[in-house]
Amino acid sequence: MRKLALLALATLILPAYADVRYTKKVTFQHGDSEGMSMQTTTFLKNRRERIDTVMQAGPMRIQQSELTLCDLEKRARLDSELKIYTSSPLRPQLSEMRNPLEGPDKPEGAPIQPGTGTYTMNYKVQDLGVEKVAGLDTHHYRLQITMQSTGCAGESLNNIDREVWIADLPRLECPVLDASSDFSMKASESDPAPCKIKLIQQGDVKLYQAAMKGEPVKEILYHEGAAMMTTELTEYSSAALDDALFSLDGLKAVSEGEFQQQMQAKMMRQFRP
Repeated sequence: MRKLALLALATLILPAYADVRYTKKVTFQHGDSEGMSMQTTTFLKNRRERIDTVMQAGPMRIQQSELTLCDLEKRARLDSELKIYTSSPLRPQLSEMRNPLEGPDKPEGAPIQPGTGTYTMNYKVQDLGVEKVAGLDTHHYRLQITMQSTGCAGESLNNIDREVWIADLPRLECPVLDASSDFSMKASESDPAPCKIKLIQQGDVKLYQAAMKGEPVKEILYHEGAAMMTTELTEYSSAALDDALFSLDGLKAVSEGEFQQQMQAKMMRQFRP
């Protein structure tokens, strides 16, 4: 599942001009996640986004929400039942920055080495034409992306293979996140010897950028040629949304560690008679 986190590098953020709500169903067909299901509902209003996620795995049901508050440069995870949330800045501390191409096996807190490095993105894109999906006009693409890092960015190589059906639907506008194209890392603001990273894009760059100008209403993620995850749009609405959906009022701020503890305890209570 670590490859899902890498999709952040392969996705452009596009503007949202009106209130939007849409629901997607995610099913897993590969490995330990086979038979698991997940549903996400995304709410967009002005410069704020809320994503409610419900995951079902046998008797276990996990529900969680995440807010991206671009106007406050803040991201928060919350649980409405527990009435708690934990937040972090959209501009992470430079000492916390790390190679986004590396998986979670990389030790946290590893020192940032000065010097130069590269992130190389190689795109292979097949334009498969126009199709109707979920009642919407979509453009069908197969995207194969190789991502490699070198030098002080660390040594890593990852591949992503996606099939997407893109519709002209609104997405979040967040300049703070758009500014994240500079991947250079340093231990502190005053560090005179940062790790200077160059982003290199190769292959079908323009076609890839065209493929990202919209919202996927269907997506299949492949692993070694076999479908491992399918995402499909099930509902879409442009009705006005309540501001309360994007507020943390009435919730208690807790640390990341406490949030995780309370969420784990809540999950374990599902197995008690």
